[in-house]
Amino acid sequence: MKSYAIGIDCGNTAIKAALFDEHGCEIGAVANNYPTHIPQPDHTEADLNQCWSLCAEVIAKLIEQTGVDSSQIIALGTSGHGNGLYLLDTELKPLLGIKSLDNRAASEVTLLQASKGFTDLKKRNRQGVWPSQTAVLLAWLQKHQPETFQKIGQVLFCKDYVNYCLTGQCATEWGDITASVYSILKPTQCLLSF
Repeated sequence: MKSYAIGIDCGNTAIKAALFDEHGCEIGAVANNYPTHIPQPDHTEADLNQCWSLCAEVIAKLIEQTGVDSSQIIALGTSGHGNGLYLLDTELKPLLGIKSLDNRAASEVTLLQASKGFTDLKKRNRQGVWPSQTAVLLAWLQKHQPETFQKIGQVLFCKDYVNYCLTGQCATEWGDITASVYSILKPTQCLLSF
């Protein structure tokens, strides 16, 4: 019996899924537009329920289009747009999705770049900071929307949210945390519980 793998990419503009055979040959691909909501200038947000619905739809369309028996799919991998902020509340329900095109935290970036610890921070994360970086968005939320900040149960990246919807498990990999959250926040401030 043949085996297959699905790759899912949740970018800023589209959610795509592709099916591959055991030799790595693409069998088929499907994409859905992934709307960006702009509730006010410099804010680019995602509806987390819509994100999952669109993702589930591309998977179903892909299986239907290729005619592959879903029991033959033995692996699944996900990727997503970098940084941004995908939050679940304390009951692991969707709270807020901020895409990586967001610019609401530009003033926080200016403050961080002017701080005396910025040179050390840049050495640790090798990237510096930008407005849609996860930790910067968390700092913005804590300052400007404390009621939302207090409801945070899990801090995820886009791909992690898709994985959570697929598996019910909150997880990520250290490379994402190192570059975007851990190196900016003091360990005692870090909200991630991976």
